[in-house]
Amino acid sequence: MYGNFFWSLGILTVTRMVTQGLGYSGRTIFSGAAEMVARAVVSLGFVGTFGYTAICFADQAAWIAACCYSVPTCLWCVKKSIAKLKQTKQ
Repeated sequence: MYGNFFWSLGILTVTRMVTQGLGYSGRTIFSGAAEMVARAVVSLGFVGTFGYTAICFADQAAWIAACCYSVPTCLWCVKKSIAKLKQTKQ
């Protein structure tokens, strides 16, 4: 069941690497912070109710939370890089 969330890890890895490769490595730090916050929220908010199951889903929640930041950031970085390329060609 937990393997059903590996798509989010794939998206997260690709978007992080694209963002870093375009020269915006500082922005990728915030996706790591989003992961940390999501793990803390799951650990502090859901372990009391759902126990071990909540702990098992902490990684998956962290990946999805980081994707919510990383995907729009990656798209913005790609758009900005394309605009820079067009500017240098003119």
